[in-house]
Amino acid sequence: MDGILKKEILGTVKTHTATIDIQKRGLPHAHILLIMDREHKPITPAIIDEIASVEIADRNKNPLLHQIVTSQYIHGPCVTSTEIAHVWMRGQ
Repeated sequence: MDGILKKEILGTVKTHTATIDIQKRGLPHAHILLIMDREHKPITPAIIDEIASVEIADRNKNPLLHQIVTSQYIHGPCVTSTEIAHVWMRGQ
């Protein structure tokens, strides 16, 4: 967080909050919310893609790592977009 808050590698952060959770498999992960200064706020998907991205290990170059990541760390949405639409339509 030093790089983000003190060195301002993403720009000026007006305020922030963060929590660290432990997943079922015992691995910690962070949930971080940054409220950025207006001039440093990413406003398009392209800008966000420059800041945050993920790369899965190549299946042919590193099959074990690829298998671990795809079986342990990737999950789909809990509900389908159709189910979400029905909830919204009911006002829930």
